[in-house]
Amino acid sequence: MKNIYLLLLAIPFGGLFSCSSSCDCEQIYRSNTTGELWYSRETQKAYTGKCVYKYGSGKIKSENEYKNGKMLYNKGFTEKGDVWTETLYDEAGDVCSLKKYFDDLSPNCEIIYKNQYLVSQKEYFSNKQVKSDIVYIPNTIKDPSLTTYSSNDNFSYKSCEVGSKVYFDNGQISNEIPTKKFELSNTPGTFVRQIEYTKEGSIFSFICSTDQDFANGITLYVSAAVVNGKVPREATKEIEQVIKFY
Repeated sequence: MKNIYLLLLAIPFGGLFSCSSSCDCEQIYRSNTTGELWYSRETQKAYTGKCVYKYGSGKIKSENEYKNGKMLYNKGFTEKGDVWTETLYDEAGDVCSLKKYFDDLSPNCEIIYKNQYLVSQKEYFSNKQVKSDIVYIPNTIKDPSLTTYSSNDNFSYKSCEVGSKVYFDNGQISNEIPTKKFELSNTPGTFVRQIEYTKEGSIFSFICSTDQDFANGITLYVSAAVVNGKVPREATKEIEQVIKFY
């Protein structure tokens, strides 16, 4: 009876070491023949479970989880054991979020995707101040005048930047693409596209154009001669009024 009891105990523990629940990532693979799904080399079926890559020291380098051959998440570790990157995937197996961390585990970068398009991207300085905050929309109209962005790792997410703020390390805005459309009152049909600031908060320059010129890739760059922290040009005063309204 004692031997039977030990045998029953051995069954679940044996399952823990099976590649059906967790294994070395070298034991799964993906190719054109699998329809880009991850397959187990052992069972030759779409893999469900976790797998790990290891450093030469034996410590975990990254951990992945899959369901029916599609990746659910990836987590990367430093050799000290700290998490430095996390990636989540949607049900289709496409990236939906990516996070990176500094050595002290504070956020370095956060990127959000939806339906294979960039949605937003936020970066931080090591002092935890926001470095940049960018908003995107899908470039579905394929407008050549809109800047498109493709992610790394062989993905093809293409979006255009429609609003962003880039900051100095003191928290002051360095560069801004307004998310709203602002027309210059003294130049009908001309809109502000981008504004640059000094580290002290004064306007340094701006870019504006009509919709037609912008569609043709033509913009007007106006440099604001900053004197004692003030911007004397009439055109730039107009921009200041727009910003106050904003």
